[in-house]
Amino acid sequence: MIATAEKMLFSLKGKRVWVAGHRGMVGSAIVRRLGKIECEVLTARPTDSRSHASKEVEDWVAAQKPDVAFLAAAEVGGIHANDSRPADFITITLPSRRRPSRRRVASA
Repeated sequence: MIATAEKMLFSLKGKRVWVAGHRGMVGSAIVRRLGKIECEVLTARPTDSRSHASKEVEDWVAAQKPDVAFLAAAEVGGIHANDSRPADFITITLPSRRRPSRRRVASA
């Protein structure tokens, strides 16, 4: 089922929405979908979000003040990399145990 603006749990209309990983397969699909909603889409350069728990990312979020965040950023590899180092991608991609201070976080 595809959510419509009328059937969402909360409205994104007029919100500042950050999509971490906006250049990837999942993140770019989220950005395309958000383009149909009257919201401000926030993105950061890949070098700004390379480390999910870095001070640089925390500072960027503090400055931009998104209302909602979609966390679609991930470390990825090809078939061989996934086969030879499967745990690396999970541990690199998972955020730290610190929880964001924002009220709502949507994860893709």
